[in-house]
Formats: sequence, structure tokens, C-alpha cells
Amino acid sequence: ELVTDQSPQIDQIAPSHPLYKMIQAVLYILNRTAGKPNVGKIVLNKLLYFADFNHYEKYRESISGDSYIKMPMWPVPKMIDAVLALMQQSKLIQAIDTNYYGHTQTRFIPNVSRDSTIFNASEIEDLDEVIASYGDKNGKQLTEFSHGDMPYKAVEHIGDEISYDLAHYREGIY
Repeated sequence: ELVTDQSPQIDQIAPSHPLYKMIQAVLYILNRTAGKPNVGKIVLNKLLYFADFNHYEKYRESISGDSYIKMPMWPVPKMIDAVLALMQQSKLIQAIDTNYYGHTQTRFIPNVSRDSTIFNASEIEDLDEVIASYGDKNGKQLTEFSHGDMPYKAVEHIGDEISYDLAHYREGIY
């Protein structure tokens, strides 16, 4: 586990620490989608998933460094809850609950800019491409779309880790 009770404070996390890149990926997406009413926790999870798996498919490396778990509604970054809690505790982001078409949505407002220097050009390209392609879709649309993606479809059991290698078996629009 990357985050434990003995985890470093956010200002003590060096750029070489695996957690740093995940935090910066979250900040990158939140800064780029600020003001979009559809981007709550569900959409954030999906944008991270598609950015990581798209990048892995091309370069055999994820962007965030996190692994993903198959959950009933969508693939979930394994460390997202702990990372978001740490980011809130350190005041990098602020969580607010809003009403989005009759549903409670948890949105995260970035209080700081991201450190874009941590990403190489291909990572920024894939993050930007995913935000451009999916950043205006809502959670329901992205849930349906992610359920058709081979990495999600191929994992049989809820709670199992989704292998990045499954990105190489994607079809068509993915």
C-alpha cells in the first residue's frame, strides 16, 4: 500500500515517490476540468482509468502508477480514496457535495496547480486526449463506455485487479 498511517505528509513526498505522480495526475485532471459540472469522483476515476490504460497500450507504462480494481459500476484506481483523503487533509483539494441532475455528486476543487514537469510529452498528450474525448461525458455515459473496454470485460470477479496487459486486446473505439 502506498498510503498508510505512517505515510509522509504531502509536503514531504519527493517527486521520486510513487505517490507524487498519482497526486499530480489527479491535480492535472482537476485543473483541466475545473468548472465542468459533470466532473465528480466517478468521472475523475474514469478519466484516470482511460488515461492510464491508453498510455499503457502505447508505451507499456501507466501514467499514475496506480493499479485498478474491477468494481460493479466501473474500474477504480486502487489508491484513489487514500490519495484523495491525503490531498484533502493537506488542502491541495477541497471536496464539495453538489446536486447533479438529482444525484449527490462529490466534486473536488483544486487549491493548487499541478506540477506538469513530472510528466513526459506522451503522458501529457494522453491526459489531454482523454480529457478532450471524455471530459464532457457524465458518469453514466462513462460507466457504460468503460464496461465495453476489454480490460474491464476480461476480469471475471468484482474486486480483482485489472491487468494493464489487457489493454493490448482492446477493440475498435477504445
